[in-house]
Amino acid sequence: MADNAPVLIRLIVALLNLTVVFTVVIGLLGLVTGNALPLVALLNDFLHWGLLLPLVMLPVMVGLRRPIEAGIMGAGALLFAALYGPLFLPNRAVPEADLTLRVATFNMGDQLTDGRSVVAFIQEEDLDIIAVQELGEQQAQTLRDALSETYHLALYPAGIPGTGVISRYPIVEADLLYFVNPALPHAAVTIDVDGRDVSVYSMHPPPALWFQPGFPPIVYRSAQRYGDVQALVERLGPGPVIVMGDFNATEHSADWQLLREAGLRDAFWEQGTGFGMTFPQGGRYRGLDIPARLVRIDYVWASDVFIVQDAWVGPDLGSDHMPVLAELGWP
Repeated sequence: MADNAPVLIRLIVALLNLTVVFTVVIGLLGLVTGNALPLVALLNDFLHWGLLLPLVMLPVMVGLRRPIEAGIMGAGALLFAALYGPLFLPNRAVPEADLTLRVATFNMGDQLTDGRSVVAFIQEEDLDIIAVQELGEQQAQTLRDALSETYHLALYPAGIPGTGVISRYPIVEADLLYFVNPALPHAAVTIDVDGRDVSVYSMHPPPALWFQPGFPPIVYRSAQRYGDVQALVERLGPGPVIVMGDFNATEHSADWQLLREAGLRDAFWEQGTGFGMTFPQGGRYRGLDIPARLVRIDYVWASDVFIVQDAWVGPDLGSDHMPVLAELGWP
């Protein structure tokens, strides 16, 4: 591109440079501060979108022989590779296991989902353990009617605060947990898997930005948001644990880091492919016409006794969230 290029083209190039520099700075600030700064944490929730720009523009700037612009785009591409590269690498080989559990988590969208589609999903995927959130009364009744002969159910329907766990294996203990935030409880069950107890949680911490009528207003906080995830971590014992749910937080959040530091493993991060975005689906979130899913906030976590064999995003079941599935091997 010649130095006497039209003013409009030079302005576009300058804007591209500023955009990528800003994105890289925000990403680096997040790494340095642990996303403790609220605005940085919020912007980093969407960092993956911003870092696609330098990936696209790097070969363009190299082809146009613009070394400064190519260097800027290269810095963005390197940051993308550092932060998201593992999600685009082939799944690593995993050792065989004596038992494989097929598990899933699904936010049912407070009546957005027909319970019959969830029943069909559970049966078609041959799932062993399912955590559900935003479970309504009618949905729960449909699940009970269709699954009670083949599954054990601990369901607590209540609309947005509704939650529960469904298990092919016997549920020997079940409880509804209220941690720091009273608006959204969490289900905790102990499941007997061939004589071995597994603690399973269906989690639904509050969003960082939430002004839902009838619930206490919540302002953006990058760290712990009323402490529900911290309370979960403090509760976890040494035995086998599976934690699933809609965490309303991305992999840049302090909550995600807390779970990693507690020894849990993000199944999709280990064996998923691509960004794995789960929300919002189909423009269903509060009537907003959002054409594509923007963030990954639904997770399957497992303690290191399990081998993460596979993880993927499931089909559209009618909610504003997508289900997340994983295969967990147990030696």
